[in-house]
Amino acid sequence: MLVFVLLVVIILLQIANLVPFPQPDKKMEAELSKDQFEKSEKNLKRAIEMNPDNFQAWADLGDILKQERRLKEAEEAYLRALELDPRVLPVWVSLGDCYIQKELWEKAREVYRRALKETGDRGWFAINLGNWYRARQEYEEAETSYRRALKIDPRDWRAYVELGRLHQWRGEWEKAMKIYEKAIENNPDEFWRYSGLTYGRIARWYRERGESAKAEVFYLKAIEFNSDEWKLYSELGDFYQDQNNDEEARRIWRWARSIAPEKAQIQLKTINN
Repeated sequence: MLVFVLLVVIILLQIANLVPFPQPDKKMEAELSKDQFEKSEKNLKRAIEMNPDNFQAWADLGDILKQERRLKEAEEAYLRALELDPRVLPVWVSLGDCYIQKELWEKAREVYRRALKETGDRGWFAINLGNWYRARQEYEEAETSYRRALKIDPRDWRAYVELGRLHQWRGEWEKAMKIYEKAIENNPDEFWRYSGLTYGRIARWYRERGESAKAEVFYLKAIEFNSDEWKLYSELGDFYQDQNNDEEARRIWRWARSIAPEKAQIQLKTINN
């Protein structure tokens, strides 16, 4: 999130000054990311020093530490946050993720039980128990748990998403697509906001099947959530060329010039020729 905000500021400054966008520098991005994490960590710790009962600061600190894979410290921050307010479900989710990453399976499962007791969210419990089974590669049990969540609430988009992912990971694309389509039908707004989905892979699947309209929708959504990913622009531009739609292809390549100016310019020349 911090990196995203920083990149938005840079883009606005580039537009304001009418300066050409630079070629992305992955090393520089990594250094910026590390610098931002360090500043955020210091600011959060300062906030905690001023108010040791600051729930949000503890929860945010846990997120920062988890992203840096400092899992023991993240665990301690999340536990402190939950001491202050045990009703906040996302913090339980993050704490469980820490234990899963460390392969402390029973601790993760105990976290889910405690979260159920504190929040009463039976659907969430079933979903995360499914994730627990999936991480252990116990796929049949995972599917059963996701479907149990859908029995609790047939409109629970979280359960649809995780069940669809399970089918993807097992290479069962047709089953995954049916689940995603049902998720969109039942709760479209929440589904589209779930940016962790691999929209690009879904788009490729539809493209391979010749379902162009659906492929286009998912490519555009993929770019919406991954606007700095050159490969997605490249695939969408090729997609439009395959459809003999040079006008849309040009629009995509022009759009992509902010990401990879040289590559995009080559593609534009190819179309113009």
